[in-house]
Amino acid sequence: MPVFAVYLEKPNAEVERRIGEHFPELGSYKLTDNLFLVKGELFSEDVAELVGITGSRVEGAAGSVFKMSPSAYAGYYRNTLWEWLAEAEGVA
Repeated sequence: MPVFAVYLEKPNAEVERRIGEHFPELGSYKLTDNLFLVKGELFSEDVAELVGITGSRVEGAAGSVFKMSPSAYAGYYRNTLWEWLAEAEGVA
């Protein structure tokens, strides 16, 4: 399933609420207060619209959405992130 990085210029409670609403349960992963991963059969533009950073924008919200390439990431972080990514890509 496609995974997207949602980057916010600064934390925004309404955008975070929308992420939880549109990508419930394991559909999202919060890395920081302004960086989230979400998964869904969507396009980047759809994700940006759903969370409120394009189209009918949430007041004060600015950010961008990037579609991640499968397994095109690396680093050192909590195991829960790597498990979430593996599950999202269907390799868990």
